[in-house]
Amino acid sequence: MNLPSDKTTQVAFYLPNFDTGRTEVEFWDLNTNALLTSITCDKLWDGCYLVYELSGNINVQIAFNVISMGEDGYGTTPKGTMPRYVGYKCTDYEYALNQVAPQYGGGTEI
Repeated sequence: MNLPSDKTTQVAFYLPNFDTGRTEVEFWDLNTNALLTSITCDKLWDGCYLVYELSGNINVQIAFNVISMGEDGYGTTPKGTMPRYVGYKCTDYEYALNQVAPQYGGGTEI
């Protein structure tokens, strides 16, 4: 999201009632690559709104069904793993809001 940098803009996200165990939302400053804030929402049975005051060039990443490292049932280097290889079980779905260049229609994509 490319928001004015001289003032904050109220931005709201609605996360519908997905059958998820854990949802993580992160807000990144695209100019500095710094993580501005993050929140973890557990069990969105009734959905929820996230409301923030933001400014500047922000990337929002939303991941559903997140399993924390070490809780996925896999070892990082099980016996027989090739050197420098790390396998993992991917059970989450990740979404990011990104600006679309004007020559491709502009706006924001998920």
